[in-house]
Amino acid sequence: MAGTLHIFARSVVNGATHYQVNYNLPGTTFAKVFEDEAELRDFLTAVAEMTPSDLDQLWSELNTRHTATIAEVEIPEHETPILGLKQAPTDY
Repeated sequence: MAGTLHIFARSVVNGATHYQVNYNLPGTTFAKVFEDEAELRDFLTAVAEMTPSDLDQLWSELNTRHTATIAEVEIPEHETPILGLKQAPTDY
């Protein structure tokens, strides 16, 4: 089943930017925080199969809005722990 990746850019006190990725499936959410841009780019290239052009567009959106969404991403739920995604509490 395909899910949606929601990516958030978060600035921390020392000026560094961290990125949180939420992978949403119906009824559950998985999350992971990336320490820098390189980690996030590697993840998105491998997991979401994004091209360099797609990544550039996503980065533009993150720099402007501090959030971006990628629809129709296939991550089997049993592979989420391998990828470092942890199940997050949800309201539904």
